[in-house]
Amino acid sequence: MAINGYISAIDTEIATCYDEITKQYKKIAELEKEKSTQKKVVQSEGLYTYAEPVGTIDDAKDIVKLWLSESGYQHSLRVAEHVKTNAMIPAEYKNFCVIIAILHDLWEDSDYPRSLIKDAALFRALSLITKKPNVAYVDYIKEIKINAREDVVGQCVWWVKLADMQDHFAQADTLTPRLLQKYATALPYLL
Repeated sequence: MAINGYISAIDTEIATCYDEITKQYKKIAELEKEKSTQKKVVQSEGLYTYAEPVGTIDDAKDIVKLWLSESGYQHSLRVAEHVKTNAMIPAEYKNFCVIIAILHDLWEDSDYPRSLIKDAALFRALSLITKKPNVAYVDYIKEIKINAREDVVGQCVWWVKLADMQDHFAQADTLTPRLLQKYATALPYLL
């Protein structure tokens, strides 16, 4: 009888180990599949890049949903919608611009670790669109305009900032006289 109990315990332990190994293999397979299906977000002028871990618009939405307030999340989605409907943005840059739009306040309004943005183009875009605390708003806007002339990433940031300002101007319930003055003063430098 004791041997049967011992064999039964060994069988249970083997089954548990097998289940754990199977789970680990499935997890590895899912990660490999995810890695192999990442989409190109910028493809122009010799720049080929992949957004990791933000490979898709849905990834960007998931991140801001977790890291921003509900009002910040809704603002990001509205800015993304303005970007989507901007006919001036070339189709090959549209998804990248939408991802930037969704993430545009991430570093400014949360403690999201910058190190988690692995893609160089996306990291640069978020660096450009995030206002530094010691920089005047008009100077920040001027810098966006200067970078828009530099390359595709700078141009994408400029389009997103235009959409951001468009959304701020459209939100009558949150557009205080002080914010109106701030955005109205800066807008000519962006255009």
